[in-house]
Amino acid sequence: TNMSIPPSTTCVTDCSILNLTTCQLVSKRHMVVDQDIIYSKIWSHDGCYNSTLFQATEGYKVYEKFSVLMSVLMIVVGLLGLCGNIFNIAVLARKEMRNCFNHILIAINICDSFHLLFAIMDAVRNSFGDLYPVHLLRIFPYIHYPFYR
Repeated sequence: TNMSIPPSTTCVTDCSILNLTTCQLVSKRHMVVDQDIIYSKIWSHDGCYNSTLFQATEGYKVYEKFSVLMSVLMIVVGLLGLCGNIFNIAVLARKEMRNCFNHILIAINICDSFHLLFAIMDAVRNSFGDLYPVHLLRIFPYIHYPFYR
């Protein structure tokens, strides 16, 4: 079906303010759109909102700062977690510590380490895109995203 969205001088700035059950607005947060902006630039042909309008607002700048802060925290906590997992694996893999239960703990530590590694890579990709290797961007949808999600 072709969704027809009437042009107006206001538009919703994000979908998070929609009640997903009723598709009605939860609050009255609107962004006034300049009359000079052509209607076709606001909405794509399939009814999706053009987020570049929101990127020019002060709220987006605050969101970007928060996103970078969360990415830095994820990198720090992830690196600490990786160090802890490596220490645990080293202790549990000693000859006198070998038993079935400790082998299970080693396997859990290895899986957790991979999850932390992918979380760190995701934080770098989201907030520090220039540092994320290009060859990993090519395989992102096939390896990184499925294993991390």
